[in-house]
Amino acid sequence: MKPSIARTLAWILVVALLAGCGHSRVVKREGSRPAPERATQSMPRSGDYEVKRGDTLYGIAFRHGLDYREVAALNRIGPPYTIYPGQRLRLQAQGSARPAQGVTGMPAPRTPAPAPAAGTAPG
Repeated sequence: MKPSIARTLAWILVVALLAGCGHSRVVKREGSRPAPERATQSMPRSGDYEVKRGDTLYGIAFRHGLDYREVAALNRIGPPYTIYPGQRLRLQAQGSARPAQGVTGMPAPRTPAPAPAAGTAPG
């Protein structure tokens, strides 16, 4: 190969590589929605959830502010965590009630205990 052909091919390669590093366009889809906040659905009174078509164990747990591994353990579901439409899943252990939490999953703020009255001696 002649040196001029090799040089030309090297320049074409450099230009092609630099063109691949160009700007990319971000396309905003119409009607796109922001991601939902964690715990977007309240816990059902019964503590059970009926699986609907298209549900995943992770999705159900996420919507109720739970960890999918906890839900899987409660229902004795092992990897690959397969669930079926119509199946009833327990979302909390029987006999235990989850503390009330806001939509954000943050516990309610605590109020400080009242201070003892001045001049009283512990008895």
